[in-house]
Amino acid sequence: MRTCTDCGVDISDMSNHAKRCSIHAQIHNKLHKKEHARKCYVKNKEVFARRNKRWREKNKEKLRNLTKAWRIKNKERMKELAKLWAKRNPEKVRQKLIKYKTSEKGKLKLKLYRQKNYEKLLEKARIWKKEHKEYVNTYRNGWVKTRRGKLMKKVNQIRHRARRKNAQGNFTINEWLEIRNRSPMCPACGRFVECENLTVDHIIPITKGGTNYISNIQPLCALCNSTKNNFVMEAKVYAEN
Repeated sequence: MRTCTDCGVDISDMSNHAKRCSIHAQIHNKLHKKEHARKCYVKNKEVFARRNKRWREKNKEKLRNLTKAWRIKNKERMKELAKLWAKRNPEKVRQKLIKYKTSEKGKLKLKLYRQKNYEKLLEKARIWKKEHKEYVNTYRNGWVKTRRGKLMKKVNQIRHRARRKNAQGNFTINEWLEIRNRSPMCPACGRFVECENLTVDHIIPITKGGTNYISNIQPLCALCNSTKNNFVMEAKVYAEN
């Protein structure tokens, strides 16, 4: 009695040269064909590459539709593959994100997303800060000591004082830097002062109805600022510039 070499089933009624039952014969043939195709591909890679390239060039629309259909059909599979690739290539993912965020399309999309999900993002940031208090405090203490941090602290103090006195308007750090860095000379007394040491002064004081817009701001040295006190004065040198 002859039996199948894979499962041991009786195959006496089959042809004399048969070594497997019909089921295992089919499986074996498929595997054999795959192995043969793989060897053929490895041996003739360049030929297959040229053939594939020609086919892709001729069937661009068909290929696009097939790819689209496959992606729609295998959404979960696509997500799994994307996650796996991202896990294996963290540096490439980081570079792609930076490139996308700095592009015009990326900037616009991020801006729209932030506007649409402002409250959601704000709440998410609050929760994250609560969960990472120690890290936030360490980072903040280190950042405040930097040049940008010191400047931000001063500007925030001025904003806070203006809000307490119900002054209209506000100005950004970049707006302040633009007028501060025009000249290292104090606009009022003409003395040389390092740009970093110039102070924020309201041309029309907030106590006299002045706004906190950049149009009402001028850079003065500490001495001129304290001397000016609560008077309305626009520095001549600054006004000429």
